Amino acid sequence: MTETIKLDGRDWEADYFLSGKEYARWKSRPRALRNMLRNCAQSAGFVRGDEAPGAMTGTVPGCDRTFLLENNLCEDPYYARNLEHTSYAEQYSWAFRKRFSIPDSWRGKRMELTFAGLDYSCEIFLNGQWLCSHEGMFIPESMDITRFVRFGEENLVALVFAPAPQGDPDHQDDRPADFARFHRTQIGFGWDWSRKFVPTGIYDSVLLTAYDRVLITEKQVLFDGEKASLKIGIEAVSDMTIPLECRLAPDGFEGKSTAFTSVLNLKHGENRCTFDLPLPDDLKLWYPLGYGPQSLYVLTLTIDGAAETVHTGFRTVTMIRNPGSPRGAADLTFAVNGKPVFVRGVNYVPADLMISRATEVDYEYLVRLTAAAGINYFRIWGGGVLEKEAFYRACDRYGILVHQEFFHACSLAPKDAEFIAFKKNEARAVIGRLCNHPSLALLCGGNEVQYYGEIPDSPIIENYRAIAAEMVPGIPFRTGSPDRSRPGERPHGPWSYQEHKVWRNHFRCFASEVGCNGMPEFSSLKRFIPERELTLMRGPALEYHFCNLEHGGQNLKKPLAVFDCGNMEEFCKGSMFAQADSTQCVFEHYRRLRPEASGCVFWQYNEPWPTCSYSIVDYYGVPKNALYAMKRANRSILLSLADDSWCCPDRRLKADWFVTAEEPFSGKLSLRALECASGRELFTRETEGSFGENTTLLAEIDEPLPPGIIAVFLCLNGECVNERLYGVPDFKTAFILPETTLALQQEKDRITVSNTGNAVAVNVHLAFPEAPDRSVILSDNYFSLPPGGSRLVTFSGGTEAQAAVTAWNFNRTSTLEGRFEHKAKDRKGDKV
Repeated sequence: MTETIKLDGRDWEADYFLSGKEYARWKSRPRALRNMLRNCAQSAGFVRGDEAPGAMTGTVPGCDRTFLLENNLCEDPYYARNLEHTSYAEQYSWAFRKRFSIPDSWRGKRMELTFAGLDYSCEIFLNGQWLCSHEGMFIPESMDITRFVRFGEENLVALVFAPAPQGDPDHQDDRPADFARFHRTQIGFGWDWSRKFVPTGIYDSVLLTAYDRVLITEKQVLFDGEKASLKIGIEAVSDMTIPLECRLAPDGFEGKSTAFTSVLNLKHGENRCTFDLPLPDDLKLWYPLGYGPQSLYVLTLTIDGAAETVHTGFRTVTMIRNPGSPRGAADLTFAVNGKPVFVRGVNYVPADLMISRATEVDYEYLVRLTAAAGINYFRIWGGGVLEKEAFYRACDRYGILVHQEFFHACSLAPKDAEFIAFKKNEARAVIGRLCNHPSLALLCGGNEVQYYGEIPDSPIIENYRAIAAEMVPGIPFRTGSPDRSRPGERPHGPWSYQEHKVWRNHFRCFASEVGCNGMPEFSSLKRFIPERELTLMRGPALEYHFCNLEHGGQNLKKPLAVFDCGNMEEFCKGSMFAQADSTQCVFEHYRRLRPEASGCVFWQYNEPWPTCSYSIVDYYGVPKNALYAMKRANRSILLSLADDSWCCPDRRLKADWFVTAEEPFSGKLSLRALECASGRELFTRETEGSFGENTTLLAEIDEPLPPGIIAVFLCLNGECVNERLYGVPDFKTAFILPETTLALQQEKDRITVSNTGNAVAVNVHLAFPEAPDRSVILSDNYFSLPPGGSRLVTFSGGTEAQAAVTAWNFNRTSTLEGRFEHKAKDRKGDKV
């Protein structure tokens, strides 16, 4: 029988010391004053279990900074420039330890200790005995501890880490970047949207397992579209013959089950077995969001009285050629179970720089929010991490395809034999973690690695390709993202606001990374930027968090030139709207290009610390305007306008009106343009009939417009399904529009917002200020309402808090008189 205990908890101790090497140098140079401050973990008795009066008590999973935070030894690292205040932690050797007891019922059993995630290099001890050395972030560490445990008294596990690895963040074109030699998340060394932050610690669970005679060490279900097989690894304490019982059952839906028993002849040590897995005759396949149900199964394996489970689903993934793609292009249309899928994707980055803090609740929220926005694809960026199991389980449940990159970004990889051998082991560990997830759709050699000289037949790419083909046959593999060796996907970008005419000329068979930066909600900004800088609209903390007005691809000033932002709150609103406009424009454009184009993936979805950069969901889990613009563009029936700009300097709206659908449908389609200031209707269009799949041109529009802000509502059978705002000739009046009146009615999980005023309510925003972070998910937000119009918004998250409503012209949190208060300072740079 197998039993497992988690050693996670709030009863771990940690302290920081000199590294063993530095301590040895200190003993030879005793006058080195800095080194007199600390001993090393071994000589201090920390590993032996001596009393450590200076140690911190904290939570594992955790890291050096989380322990400092829990013990009030540092301020929030993400506020202002506080990251720099804790950088000293990276110079020291950190040690973590925990006391625990072994159940008396485990006498006579074999015992194994597993660390699911360590970062980065450490020595592991049990009861003062050295167990092993560990290096790297993505390979779990397991060891047999049977000889070292003590019954009837406390046991002590201790880990002593080397100081955090330090790498220069600069990318090199002619050789591997300095950071590329480390087997860890490369974002920690600094990026163009993240500062240097390299934590040390235990970032995933610690497991203690006991077993009698056999332990299942590996389990994998394979499916080729017709039949399935089961591969397992078993550790046996001796030669034996033993039955294995297998039962496959639906997970959360009605359906048939199957079962079989096989008698195994095991040898002492490691065994590998393969079986045909009988499937039910009513097998339900797994599909991505929008293309069918997410049918999941549980496979229960019972051996020697102990049961283990595998959560999986059955699907095939192939790549098919895009119609009209150029000669030599890669096949860039995903087909799941033979059904072509249009990718509505986002680029996913780590949920936290302190990844130990990312919980199952966080992953559930981030993935559920994605599904609620109609997104069906995550590209797991190569500079990030192998996420925890809860993340991939959530992708399975919500139907999000996973494009998983190996951990290389913007650099050549080292080519020495030791590095390549390590990466081969790492690849096997990574694929072993992912292989049973039906959401896994593609494996990739890294982010933009071919920009820096990587080639498809380099040793490291060839190894990845071969290991993927062996372990997950049928799962597509790409050299890099984008794959520069073949036309169709290259290159990435742009990443800042572009006029609509730029996007209308943008074409990739598969656009795997395009984006636009934007500020967060002002309520979020106040959580990490000092008040003085918010008043002045400038300062070092803003720049530290990448509020760089003219920083290359992150240019914030360009789109805001058409606004008149009188304070930082309006700056945030204008910037978020620019990001949303760009997001809506590019996603609608690529929807209209289907099937010649097979998908679009936005940079970026989330962020690992609070920034003023690319994400459409900020660090605190607050969605920006762009997420809801993307949701409207992701609707199965899309009504859209194709134009050259969001501004109309000639005071005319010139646009093509399209409908895009994935299946034929019938309905009444309408378009209505209103002047926002007065609510006056300017013109309408209507059509009714049957429409085919893909894109149909409904009308060419060329209409005069009055000056101000114009709202265009696009409706399907009387329901507004999309909208656009235009500035005539610009958006200078956006924040001085005439006030309107909004009424809000909230009941259980439903909110009705009604516009009872005379003006269009522009960019209506609902929020739950008192709700916990990452809890409430709204069905709609950042929408406009015509006079007399209403919108029903549902929400989930179980909150009993009251919603608050604002708009550009309702319930302004700053008075018009105070908009330009900071101008009185009359200092260059005070106003943008």
